[in-house]
Amino acid sequence: MITLIVRFVFVTILSARGVARIYTDYLWFDSLRFTSVWSGVSPGGPTPGSPGLSGGP
Repeated sequence: MITLIVRFVFVTILSARGVARIYTDYLWFDSLRFTSVWSGVSPGGPTPGSPGLSGGP
């Protein structure tokens, strides 16, 4: 039972951190009046193999 509670707390903390980061990013883009850019950006950022990182046309 204690393990279940610890897991629940751990997942809740990680989820709250993720939501806080996304919301903070939104506020930053909103302050620059670039919310249209924010809506097109992945919360995780660019990943290897993304079209912008491939070096091709």
